[in-house]
Amino acid sequence: RRILLTPSDKSLADMIARIELVLSQHPGVIETVTIYESEHSYTRLIFQHVEINRPLDRRLFEEIP
Repeated sequence: RRILLTPSDKSLADMIARIELVLSQHPGVIETVTIYESEHSYTRLIFQHVEINRPLDRRLFEEIP
């Protein structure tokens, strides 16, 4: 349920040490994404009330004049 991503490029590794994805018990859903800049600095995104394959309004894909 946990995926750990580490950058292979040194220039990126200087900014992001690793990214950790925690998967939900529900297929296709991520619970959290944590981006570690260092051991003491990170950004965490928490996903709640996730809806999968919800119908989207067609207007979202219309060209804006």
